[in-house]
Order: sequence, then structure tokens, then C-alpha cells
Amino acid sequence: MQKTKTLYAFHDFRVTWPCFDYFGFLIHAEWTRRKVGAENLHVVFVPKPESEDHEDFNFTPMQTNWRLNNLVVPGTWLLASCRSISVCNTVEEAREIYENWDGPIFPHGYSIDKPLLMGDPCWPALIANFGDNIQYLRATPQSLEYVNNWKRAHSAGKKIVSITIRNTNYNEQRNSDLDLWAKFALWLQQRDYYPVIVPDTDTALQILGNQFLGIPSIPAAALNLEIRMALYEVSFLNTFVSNGPAYMCCFDRNIHFLNFRTGEFLAEPKNIEAFQGIPYGTNPPYLNQFQKSVWRELSIEVLEEEFSHMSELIEASLQNGSYQEHLSPDPNNKEPVSRMAKRFFDYDNREPLEFAINWIRDNEPENPAFWYLVGLNWNEATNFDPLDDVDSAEDAFEICIEKIKKLPANDLDKYKIEILSDSLGRLNRKIEIERIVREQIKIYPNIIFYYELLGEVFFLQGKTKDLENIFDVVLGLS
Repeated sequence: MQKTKTLYAFHDFRVTWPCFDYFGFLIHAEWTRRKVGAENLHVVFVPKPESEDHEDFNFTPMQTNWRLNNLVVPGTWLLASCRSISVCNTVEEAREIYENWDGPIFPHGYSIDKPLLMGDPCWPALIANFGDNIQYLRATPQSLEYVNNWKRAHSAGKKIVSITIRNTNYNEQRNSDLDLWAKFALWLQQRDYYPVIVPDTDTALQILGNQFLGIPSIPAAALNLEIRMALYEVSFLNTFVSNGPAYMCCFDRNIHFLNFRTGEFLAEPKNIEAFQGIPYGTNPPYLNQFQKSVWRELSIEVLEEEFSHMSELIEASLQNGSYQEHLSPDPNNKEPVSRMAKRFFDYDNREPLEFAINWIRDNEPENPAFWYLVGLNWNEATNFDPLDDVDSAEDAFEICIEKIKKLPANDLDKYKIEILSDSLGRLNRKIEIERIVREQIKIYPNIIFYYELLGEVFFLQGKTKDLENIFDVVLGLS
């Protein structure tokens, strides 16, 4: 492939805001750069016109400008392939760059008059489920030198554990419980670790509460993104609540962390599933084994338990020589792209849904789930091109059913049974699943899901006695 020198990525503040979500856009752009064979990435920042409302996402105009200059722009330099940027003062300035560039552009389909983002957190999760390692970010060499000098001067050789505080005035339900984290910091000190507080950026230069007396802090990491990233790489383990810095760390293989989910992400599954595209209670597919999302109500016992488990895992891997291999994304975090696409359908997330369907068509043409998704989306304005000629959603469901029925019983997992059941149900033929479900029960007699499906069939057939028997079995397995 002949390489194109540069991919231009347009990050347009008319459709987004200056926050840590930028890293989802940056990762997607870098993945695209590699796919098109470009050597470098050039990010163009397109401003929101002054005539438009700037009170976006609880950021004042001053905060917006500060975040652009101190978060978004320096965040770009954490990506080695990005050698240059353009920070436009006006939309017309961005238009001139756009119209004079004849090379590849990200996002695909972007134009100045029709801006796109493709930077939501669901995109990196989708790409990682394709099987690509997207942990592209790294701390810069100079920042690492500064932080290592700080470490030698302060930690007395102890292992550093960072505690990043969230203490801001929007989405306050995600904020850190200061008393709890102070108690955890003292617990770490008692075990000869060197805990260090990274304060919230908005309060970085204010005095920490009395509960943190005797606990060192490093405000520089809250105000300088390169120092922040270097601190996280140098630390033995990093701890977060649900916040932006934790998201950034997901894309650096050298950062060990525990991300304790808080606020609406912990309380309501749809918030994480719609926003990040991953199943509630799971790790995103791009994380390695030293990076974990913790889905538990916070308490000192939970903090101590999760820290102890992760620290033991890190120490054991260093001792047995497996550390480097554990820095690759954990394959146990992945899920089938078709399953993720179904979640996009459920939450009406159209752009990644179309992307996922087309990827399955190109990479898994024999996957029955492709035809299931085609059927679901037949009457939607979805941009896909089926491999075979079909005239209706019913035709697509029929192809899905036939492909699944041809599979050996041992090759049928729960998800394939789910889409078979739903496809048959949409064709008013659900009772046909009885034989297949009975075969699965012979192989997996303790899986409740199969009995529930069988119960649905008996209900449709009016088999009251059989339905009662299934109910008893389910109660016995529960």
C-alpha cells in the first residue's frame, strides 16, 4: 500500500466540548490513520462561533478556553503520530483548511457544513472488539523525567499509589467521598506505600480538607496533562472514581489502575451501555489485566480488597516473568461485535451500528447474526449493503434461522439461541425452537435461560402442565 503522508482529523466544537472524551475521538482517529496507511495525524480544532451559546456541559467560556489549551491540545501530544495541529479561530479558517486538503479526512463523511464527531466512548469499545489493540497513548519522555525526579526526591523508594479526586459542581453524584478516600490513603501509608492525592482540576490550588493532613498531594498533575500522564505511568497503582482522567488512562498500556464506578454509571445500567457501549458490570475490551472497572458500592472494605487483589496480581506477574504479556488487552474483556451491534440497535445509536454491521459483513460473512441485524434494521435508514439479495426483513430473518439450524448443537451458544428465538418470534414461528432448546438442555442442564425459552414455547402452545413443570425447574435452579 502506498502511504499517504497525513490524515486530517477535524475535532469540531460545534458538536462536542473540551473534556476528556476527546481521547475517544483521538483514539478513533489514530486507528483510522493506521487503516488508511497515513504516516502522520494532524488534528484541526474547529471552534464554536461566538454568536452561539457557549454554556455547554456546565463549562463557562473561560473554562472552555482553558480546557482547550490545557487538556485537549496537550492531550494530542500523548499520541506519537500526531506531529502538528491547527487551532482555528473561526469556522471559516477551518473551512479554508478543509477545502485545500485533498488527502484523507476523519471522521469519514465530515464536512464543515455537516460536522460529525465519531468520538463517543462507544467507538473505542467497538474497535477493540474488532480485535485491535488501541492503547496508543504514552507519557512524553520529558514529563517522565520530571516525575521520576519528583519520585526520587519524595517517595523514599516506596511504591506510589495515586488517588485522583473528583470534586466538581456538575454530575456531583460521581464525586469522590473525601472521608473515605482519606481513610484509604492512611491505610496505604500504614502498609508502607506512598499515597499521593491528585486533586480535582477545578480545586487544584485550594487547600485539601483536614482529612488529608499528612497525605502528600501533587497539584501540578491536576493542571499539567503531561505531568498527570507521567505520574500515572510511574505509579505502582492508580485509583479513580468515574471521571475523565480514568478514561484517558484506558488507552495507555503502562498505567495500572482501579476505576471505581460511581454515580449514574453504577446506579443505572443503561447509562454505561448506551454511552460506552459495553455491558454493565464488565471491563471495556481495550483494558489489560492490570486495569479494572470496579462495579461495587464503595466502602473501605471494597477499596482494601480490590487494591490487595490487583497489587498481588502485579507483584506475581513481575516475579514469574509474565508481566509483559499481561500488558496486552485481556481477551476475556471482548464480546462478539454482533452482540455489541444489537446493543447499539436497542439504544438507537445509529452511526456505530452501521459501522458494526458493515464490519461483520466484511469480516464474518457467515455469521448468522449479520442477517439478524439486517432484519432488525430493514426499515431503518441504515447504510449497509447485504451480501445476498433480500427483499424484506422476513427474508433476512429466514436466512439467519437457516444458518443457525445448520450449526451443530455444540456450536450453539446462548447468544445464537437468543437471536434464533427472536427471529422465529418475529416470523410468528417461535414454537419451532422447542427441539433445539431441548437439545441444549441435554448439554447444559443447569442454564436457566433455556428453560425460560422452553416455557415461552409451552405458553404459546397452551401447555399449562408443562409450563408448571418448567416453573418448578427454574425455581430449583435459582
